[in-house]
Amino acid sequence: MPTTAKPLTKRGVDAMTPGARDQFHWEGGDGAVKGFGVKVTPAGRKSFVFQYDDANSVSRRVTIGTYGALTVDQAREAARQLAAQARAARQDPTRLDPATARVQAKRATAARHATPTVRELGARYVDRLQQRGKSLETIRQYRGILERHVGPAIGALKVSDVTRRDVAALHEAISAAAPTMANRAINMLSAMLTMAEREEWRPAGQNPCRAVEKNPERRRQRVLAEAEYRAIGAALARIEAKGFGRVKGLDERATRTAEAPRRQRGTPADTQALTPHQARALQLFRFLALSGWRESEGRTLRWSEITWERAIATLPETKTGRSVRPLGRAALAVLERVRAMPQDGGGASSEYVFPAAASRQPDIGEGRERRTPRTGHARRLWRAVWAVAQDELRRMAGEATDPGEAHALRALVAVEDTVEQHDLRHGFATTGRELGAGDHVIAQLIGHATPRGMTARYGGVPEAIVRRFADEISATIAARLDAKPTGAAVIPIERARRGL
Repeated sequence: MPTTAKPLTKRGVDAMTPGARDQFHWEGGDGAVKGFGVKVTPAGRKSFVFQYDDANSVSRRVTIGTYGALTVDQAREAARQLAAQARAARQDPTRLDPATARVQAKRATAARHATPTVRELGARYVDRLQQRGKSLETIRQYRGILERHVGPAIGALKVSDVTRRDVAALHEAISAAAPTMANRAINMLSAMLTMAEREEWRPAGQNPCRAVEKNPERRRQRVLAEAEYRAIGAALARIEAKGFGRVKGLDERATRTAEAPRRQRGTPADTQALTPHQARALQLFRFLALSGWRESEGRTLRWSEITWERAIATLPETKTGRSVRPLGRAALAVLERVRAMPQDGGGASSEYVFPAAASRQPDIGEGRERRTPRTGHARRLWRAVWAVAQDELRRMAGEATDPGEAHALRALVAVEDTVEQHDLRHGFATTGRELGAGDHVIAQLIGHATPRGMTARYGGVPEAIVRRFADEISATIAARLDAKPTGAAVIPIERARRGL
């Protein structure tokens, strides 16, 4: 390893010749940087290097760059900086010497390349939830959030690069149209980034979602008054008899399905024949009111899940897992009515009790396709039903002879909150409490998470009690829908308006 008597120059480097093995030529003389030299390989490749002793007196060597890409003066200046770094590392154990710093930088680069993007992390997160038994409905919702919101906005970012500013911008963008959905998206993203911390793709304790202020949410507690039940029942009967017709403020497209053509010329304006799917959708709404089920549970109910002799339905996938639901006589009567209905125009039968215009969707986890009723169709039809029910409320208010009753009905008409399908579930639970059913009974009937506590661990509710309340609650609501007098307590108008 020869050392030149003077600093390296371009002419001197050009004159260096290769040998049988690597040759090292070290700079010397006045102004030289100790440890700075040139390496010449047997193939003639020349590169600048710097050699030094670390804090443990171990000789270390780093490559500065290739001759030609760097001039001698540029390489010497780089060597001078490396020498200062090595000297600082010997004096301060907390500092890194040049070789150690490069090793750690290479590891960090490799780790960064191995770090997934937000879109890839989302796919892994959802797959892990599915493996742990999350319901298919929840999995679909999460994938929808990823595909519609998170993916387009920050899906291409590396997980380690996501900042609070990125999360805040995502939340603000979604909030412009859907404030509650924006909160749900941030909750999901926060769980994903917590998973990334466990996998060491992000530093621990630096989840940027925690610093984002979420939108205020008002928990929906709409309670149906008895008059609203009567109006809904009258609306269902009116639509069953005359069809949807021209519902005020409702586009005709909202009630038309793939198998329902436009109203033919010459057909009365207040008449529009129901399609088989629409007729079943009306029965779905009545069933939801009499059972307290979630809309998605009723919409995807299969005939094979009903045990008629025991008056129960066994749902394999719900928000709370597998669920066995006792059915009241009035709810079971709706299912009997649907079973007696003719099939659709093509004569094809469906595995679903309440099939809507079906669409082909992937069967999660199995790579197959199956036909599932579309959510949007049933919800559009429900908006039409509620529009007719509001007309019925106004008619009832106009025909009321008792001043107190008329005032109460007008107050209901003035309530701005639209009754949604999920409010039928709230109404079922409230009616159960009016009739004296405990939370454990109601939880079993509607498939809600069972209340926890001492009594939950040491005892259950006898099946006879649950079945009795299933019959009583469904019968009470059926009587309200059919405008029959009932001895059950009536919720005051003020409570309905306040949503208590």
